[in-house]
Amino acid sequence: RSGSCTMMRCGRRKDLENDADTCKRRMVAAKTLIDGLGGEKVRWTEQSKEFKAQIERLAGDVLMATGFLSYCGPFNQEYRQLLLRNWQSENKSRSIPYTHNLDLISMLAEKTTIAEWNLQ
Repeated sequence: RSGSCTMMRCGRRKDLENDADTCKRRMVAAKTLIDGLGGEKVRWTEQSKEFKAQIERLAGDVLMATGFLSYCGPFNQEYRQLLLRNWQSENKSRSIPYTHNLDLISMLAEKTTIAEWNLQ
């Protein structure tokens, strides 16, 4: 009888060791995940700050984009640039935030369309 009890104890001990090993593997995996997400927190925080800054500049950027679409079509590139500089000065004088190096073409057209234009 004592032999069977020893086998039961050994079986129980083996089960506990297996459970402990599984728990250790899960803890290692969880630590790896948490460490990876720690790096993401920095990136997310920076990206959140950039989104906030973009939102603050959105009104000025849209103002220049709509002005460009409405008024610049018939003019050559040189005169378009002059109009944009004037609008930037107006935004600045009226304390309207805007993106200083705004690329209106990239804002208004898809990358694939721009690539097609460049091929022509």
